[in-house]
Amino acid sequence: MLIAFYPMLNGQEIIPLDTLAGKNLTTTVFGYFPQWEYQKARESIQYDLLSHIALFPFKLQQDGSLSTPDFWPWADVINEAHAHGVRVIITVDNDSSEEFYQFLLDSHARKTFYQHIESLVIEYKLDGVNVNFEHLPIPSRNTMLNDFLLEMHDLLTIITPWAEVSFTGPAIDAGGWDFTGLAASCDYIFIMGYDFKGGWSDETGPSAPLTGGFYNLTRTLEKEYDDVVANTPEKLILGFPYYGNKWESASLEPYSPVVDHVNAYRYRDLIDEGLYHGLLWDSISQTPWYRYTENEKYYQVWFE
Repeated sequence: MLIAFYPMLNGQEIIPLDTLAGKNLTTTVFGYFPQWEYQKARESIQYDLLSHIALFPFKLQQDGSLSTPDFWPWADVINEAHAHGVRVIITVDNDSSEEFYQFLLDSHARKTFYQHIESLVIEYKLDGVNVNFEHLPIPSRNTMLNDFLLEMHDLLTIITPWAEVSFTGPAIDAGGWDFTGLAASCDYIFIMGYDFKGGWSDETGPSAPLTGGFYNLTRTLEKEYDDVVANTPEKLILGFPYYGNKWESASLEPYSPVVDHVNAYRYRDLIDEGLYHGLLWDSISQTPWYRYTENEKYYQVWFE
C-alpha cells in the first residue's frame, strides 16, 4: 500500500491534481493569476472554465535562486485548482534582460535554478513551469534560450514526469527568434497576443487587433509562427488581454491622435462604463471600444 504525505501549509494539506475531475473544455484555457489579485480575487476564480492556472511572479535572481510571490504559499488556490482538475503552473519572471543573458552563461546559476524549480514542483505538487523572460538580448533569443528550455525540460521531467515546461513568446519577431526551435524545446508557447497599443502609442486603438494595420493577431499566426502553425499547432496557446487602455484623444473618431494616456484598466473596471456610454464595434480590428466627452475633453477606451 502506498501512503502519501503532503506538506501542511497555512493549515491546509497540499493535494495532487485530480486527473479524473470532470471538465467540459474542448481546448486548453490557460489563465494567469498574479499576486496583486490573490487576496481579493481567489474566491471568485471559475475553475470550471480553466485547464491551467499560472501563478506569478516567481522572480529569477542573478544567482539562479527564486523569490516567491506575496502571501506564498497559496495552498487554497492550489488545492481548489487540483480538486477541479486544473493544472497549477508557476511563472518565472526576469527583471533584467542583461542579467538573464549572464545567467544563461553561468552553469552554476542554472544548476541552482533547476534545483529551486524541482524543489517547488515537488513540495507543492505543482504541474509545470512557465518561463516569462521578456526583453531578452537578441543573442540569447534563439539557440541559447532554446537549449536552456530543453535542458530544464529534460531535467525536470526526470524528477517529475508529469510537469510541463512552457514559454511566453512575443506576438512579433523583433529579431533573433527561432520559434520553430522554441516550440521543439518546450511543451508549448503562450503567445502574448496583446500590447499592440498602449501608453506609448501616438493614436488610439486596440491592444489585441484581430485584423487591420500592419501588425495584428492574424499576422502573428500566419507569418511570425507560420512554421509552428503548419507543423505543431497544438504547441501554441494564443493569449488575449483581460484589460484595455483609456486615452484622452484629439477627437471622438477611432484611431484619433492621443492627447494623453490616462491608464490601463481591467475588464471588470471598464465593462459597466462601456455599457453606459454604448459599446461600439471596430470592423477594421474586429474589437470593441467606446467613447465619451467629459469636461469638454474627448476620451476613448479600447478593451477586449
